[in-house]
Parts: sequence; C-alpha cells; structure tokens
Amino acid sequence: MPIILPPLLAQLPRLPEPYHLRDWRAVARGYTDLALSQKGGAEYLPLMWRDGDALGLPSYVGHPQMTKGADHEGITVLGTLLGATLVGADVKTWIPGAATYFSAEDG
Repeated sequence: MPIILPPLLAQLPRLPEPYHLRDWRAVARGYTDLALSQKGGAEYLPLMWRDGDALGLPSYVGHPQMTKGADHEGITVLGTLLGATLVGADVKTWIPGAATYFSAEDG
C-alpha cells in the first residue's frame, strides 16, 4: 500500500537546510576522554577518582559534596564505563573499581 502524503507535506524537503548530523561517536569519545582522564589543569578535573577499591565520578560537576571521597553514585560510573566500551575505549584498568556497585545479595 503506497504512502499518500498530503500536498503540503509532499512539498517539504526530506532533510532540513542547512542540515548537519552531529557526530555522536566523537561526542561520546570526547566525554569518555574527559571523564576518564587523570590529568588536572582545570578547577574540577580530574573527574574520576579512586575511593579505596571503588571508583567515583560526580553526578554533578562542581557539586561541593561530590569532590572525591565516598560521595559518588554507580549510575555515573557504570554508564561512563559502558559508554566508553561502546566507542572502543580501553577501560580494563577501571573495571575492577566498578565491582563495588554490584551486590550479590541485592542482585
């Protein structure tokens, strides 16, 4: 069954002008590089830190309670590591610290 478009819709271009598709792989890779970098150089860098055997990554960059120590959440760490693997980053050195967020008791 053919798709019949109303005349006004048929006049619209298939792609808007100007059109630019953002390179989301490059954006994700840039975030991964920033989040996992251990280089300082700016007020809130580095973002990722070690908390004993655990990893910390602030949910909100610049939040006064999320700067090192035990104030971190698994959702930010695990999401960053998973996203990093999807863009081909080597996160082997960070994976052991993610085990902190797994509990056999809680599933």
